[in-house]
Order: sequence, then structure tokens, then C-alpha cells
Amino acid sequence: MPFTSASPCRCRRCSGYALRPGFAPAALLLFLAGTGIVHHLGQDRHLLQVAPEHLRSRALALRTTGLMFFQGLGFAAAGAAGEFFRISIVVPAAALLGLAAVAVLRPSRQGPVSAASTL
Repeated sequence: MPFTSASPCRCRRCSGYALRPGFAPAALLLFLAGTGIVHHLGQDRHLLQVAPEHLRSRALALRTTGLMFFQGLGFAAAGAAGEFFRISIVVPAAALLGLAAVAVLRPSRQGPVSAASTL
């Protein structure tokens, strides 16, 4: 399971902004995009399975810190781009960048990682 904050479903839904929707469709697109965050729910359990017992709390803290930092960085970058470009360009571009990141960072399908193989 990849440790990324972008999911393909969420990014595809945000690409609907290229059609310049009105308020209600835009709110619906944002709601649907927000549902893409549910993939984070299972990551803590997976991380606890692969992290050595004496490093589990540090691993969870590092994961959470990194997630918050990169989400904030993404929001800041989108806000800066929004100062110069229309939202109908910025949001789909962010969605495409998210899809590209998922494609590049997606792990190979070699099976689940065991705790013994990470030591």
C-alpha cells in the first residue's frame, strides 16, 4: 500500500473543474474528491505491522508529520498558482500532478511487505 496523499479517484474527480462547474457541482466534486482520503485509514495498521516494535511510535509520528507538511505544501502551491491562473486551470492541473505522482510512486506488485523483510 503506497504512502501517498493523492489517490487516483480523488484526482480524477478534481479534473472536473476543467469544465468550469457552478457552485453546486463544484461542491459535489470537492465532496467526492474528499472521499479519496479514506485510503489513509488502513495505512496506520499497515505501518504498525512493518515497523519494529521499539520504533512504532516514531514511525507513526514521522508519517503524520510528513503527511501534514506535504499537504500544507500542496495547499500553499495551489494557492500561489491560484493568484496567477483561473481555478479552472489550477485544480485540474493539481489533479493531473497528483495522478502523475501516484503513477511514479506506486510500488511494484511483489506482494505484501513483511516485518521480517524490513529489518
